[in-house]
Amino acid sequence: MNRNLYNLAVLVSIFGITSTHADISLYKNDNTSVDANIAAVTGIFYSKKNYIPAQEPSSKSWQEGYLQYGLGITQKLGHLGSLYAKANLVSAETWGDGDAGGYTDGSERATKLEDAYIGWKSGQLLPWLGEDGLEISVGRQSVCLGDGFLICADAPNVGHSPLLGEQFNRHGGGTYYLAGHRDFKDTAVIKIGGKNPLHGSLFTFKSNNAIQAYSRFVGATLDYSRPEKGSLGLTVLHNSSIDQDFASRVSQIMQDRKGMNVYSLRGKSDLGIKNTEFSFEYAVQDKKNGNDASAGYIKAAYTFDTPWKPTTYYRYSRFSEQWDNLFIGAQEYGRWFQGELAYNYSGPFNNNTQISNIGISLTPNDKLTIGALAYDFSDLKNQNKTNYTGRELDLYALWTVTPHMTVSPVIGIYKPKVDLAHGGAQNGDNKTNVYTQLTLSYSF
Repeated sequence: MNRNLYNLAVLVSIFGITSTHADISLYKNDNTSVDANIAAVTGIFYSKKNYIPAQEPSSKSWQEGYLQYGLGITQKLGHLGSLYAKANLVSAETWGDGDAGGYTDGSERATKLEDAYIGWKSGQLLPWLGEDGLEISVGRQSVCLGDGFLICADAPNVGHSPLLGEQFNRHGGGTYYLAGHRDFKDTAVIKIGGKNPLHGSLFTFKSNNAIQAYSRFVGATLDYSRPEKGSLGLTVLHNSSIDQDFASRVSQIMQDRKGMNVYSLRGKSDLGIKNTEFSFEYAVQDKKNGNDASAGYIKAAYTFDTPWKPTTYYRYSRFSEQWDNLFIGAQEYGRWFQGELAYNYSGPFNNNTQISNIGISLTPNDKLTIGALAYDFSDLKNQNKTNYTGRELDLYALWTVTPHMTVSPVIGIYKPKVDLAHGGAQNGDNKTNVYTQLTLSYSF
């Protein structure tokens, strides 16, 4: 059970990449604006296999949806900059059988607070920092570093889980895949440098999630970026508190999070080669109460200067046996949820694994992108561990039907090396699983 709990702790929805949000102006003058923000997201999911040890081998069919709604206010303060604030509620629901991993059962319904923060931007008050060169915000909000390799969302969204029980229920209406709730609570963020090439941040945030043992982190980033040259960034994190009772119910890795320091270096550049992008990140975890860990990736991508703008890439990533996957996030399919089936339901979960990933995408027009992602998963160590070795192919499309509506179908084909009875995760057998989903987002 502890292994499954840790695996779950590293999950978060990918669907944020297709979620669209728009503001409806309610009031506006030269200094004040009041906007309503409303967005709806829904999804239909099917998996021929499931990954729930205590249940019979069977297919799973379920639906998820949430409505986010609230108000945003901006007030200019003349030469003193501007204030802003936002408050949102999320009404979420899960229907059907519950997801293929056993983290919801299809009976979840709830309305809860999501965004609730206030902030200040410096405007032209500090000219040596540039416009809005200093920004301070506090409250309940999203915190995302870089491309989400370490920190991007307080997930996952556990409901009435037949796998985990009620103690990890987030009481947020489920939406395990869509992740209607992502914000951290008790945050304070200071951003320095604005749009200057050299910029950074200081921050603290606390998880509002039992599966993350209500962890609190403090940290800092320092980035240097120029559009024509690329970017280089540093991140430092420190765990300042954790609920050890919940940590002990999750895994030894979660218990070892107490007092942990994390150091990361990341970069991106075309190295002077047109239509090419190279990127990497390498991070180490200095654990005061356990074995140190490391993780990283290298990626090379090329976009052909032809119709449909075909883009292809190769990425190799490696996550050591004791790697704590923290609060990773996604900005596109495959990052950092590697495999729609493998990452969300089966495994591996960016832990004790090395992954080769090849991707290709086509853009016939500015409203449509279609793509394919192929993965090869290989465990680093198998002794006394679930065998997550396998392969997956995902086919997807992103279709902007209107400026307010996005539709995204996905087909996943996953073949594990072994099944549950032989040390794997797939229930029943190790035959190929076929997974489908259709997600739709609409902003009013």
